[in-house]
Amino acid sequence: MVRLKCCEPLVLQIFIGSEGTGEALPAILSMLHEATGGTCWQCGAPADPTCVCTQSLVNHAKYADGQGYPITTSAWGNHFVKVPIPRCEACRRRNYLSGFLTASGVSIGACVGMIQFPSRGLTTIIGAVVGCVPGVLLALYYRRIRGLRSIEDYPPLKRLRESGWDEPA
Repeated sequence: MVRLKCCEPLVLQIFIGSEGTGEALPAILSMLHEATGGTCWQCGAPADPTCVCTQSLVNHAKYADGQGYPITTSAWGNHFVKVPIPRCEACRRRNYLSGFLTASGVSIGACVGMIQFPSRGLTTIIGAVVGCVPGVLLALYYRRIRGLRSIEDYPPLKRLRESGWDEPA
């Protein structure tokens, strides 16, 4: 995780003495707060450095701006960036549990669809889709009741997506 607290006085000195519109300073300070924030993005509890969720994004343009995050380039010219999202242990466990419930529902639904109906083609797919619905609904209901924020709403991820970064295929 990037620690930028040591640069904050330097950034303040540069922008206080410069003749600008004044819009850059709040943007940089908010980026510093996001990078060094010690709170979980999803629930607001103190974040655990070992529970960081890393989101990877790809950009296919010739030149890409990582907005402060390190960029790696593949042999084919694709640019990749990894954005760390602070999380607590409880949110990490909740995310693993919701993924497990969804995957379990898919496999159980596929098995029921395959065993119950003899065609074993379309009914297996329908069973898998119907099987994942309870797990997804339970995870969404729990997040709404607890007031948890989505990882997709993390401000650096939103800014990168607006500037042309996408999910890797």
